[in-house]
Amino acid sequence: MGVKTNKKGEVICTKYTTGECTYFEGVRIHPSKVKSIPPKESPKSTMAVGETPWKRRKTMADLEKELAEQHTIKAFLEACQRVQSRCITYGDTRMVTLEHDSTAIKERVKALEHPKK
Repeated sequence: MGVKTNKKGEVICTKYTTGECTYFEGVRIHPSKVKSIPPKESPKSTMAVGETPWKRRKTMADLEKELAEQHTIKAFLEACQRVQSRCITYGDTRMVTLEHDSTAIKERVKALEHPKK
């Protein structure tokens, strides 16, 4: 919005714009009939219904950070897998030992039993 005045301070011309609307420049009327209303400012914090927030583009630093996080997750999963495989191997050898011991105990019990007539 622009207002032109003469040397006496009287308004002689106004320029009024609102976004994409047309504007009037150089319209000359009597100063008492000039009414200039400033445009209302729209609130900056609210978004239109269909408008989505601006998304920041990923930089190389962001991608490197994500890659480092994925490497730590991968290392953790590999450590868990190693522990699990060791537990399975130990459990398997322990099971074989117990089966061998149980067969030996069965043979000893059979030797101690009285023969059936």
